[in-house]
This record gives sequence, C-alpha cells and structure tokens, in this order.
Amino acid sequence: MYSLETRKIIVNIYIQIKNLRKVESLTNISKSTISRWNKTVLPSKRKTKIIILTPLIIDIVTISLKLNPFFTIKDIQTHINKTCNVTCYSFDEVLNCF
Repeated sequence: MYSLETRKIIVNIYIQIKNLRKVESLTNISKSTISRWNKTVLPSKRKTKIIILTPLIIDIVTISLKLNPFFTIKDIQTHINKTCNVTCYSFDEVLNCF
C-alpha cells in the first residue's frame, strides 16, 4: 500500500510525462494502478466547472433569446464568453481541433 503523498507524486509524474508505460517502467507500479490513481487522487477540475456553469449558461441563453429572438448563435457565444469568462466553442470548431 502506497501513501497518499506517494500516489500524488506518481500521478503528477504521469501528468508531466503523459505516458503510462514510461511511468510504469520508472516506478515499477502497474499502469492500471497509475491510471486508477489518476482518476481518484487528483479529481478533475473540469467536470466541476462544467456542472457549475451549465445552469448559468442555460439561463443566459434563455434571457438572451427573450431579449432578442433574432440573436445568432455567435452572438450568444460572445455573450457567454463575456459573462462567464469561459470559452464557448461551436460544434464545428471542436471538430476542427481533431
């Protein structure tokens, strides 16, 4: 059994290297264990942000469309970006990233 501090260090190494096999060879800890630690030791911040912002974004879209039913998607994206301080991508922009 590894201490929590040791697990955090190993997960941070994995985050830096981004290769489970290399970390496995460096630490002699199986890649499945490192992967599991990565999910449990350092919880993802992104999931929390999305959960918190989703109701706010829905409210912003609803209010924007009530104020002006002729808003385009681009107008709403710009308003969300300014109001929530987040980047809102269209589906096409996300596809172009891959």
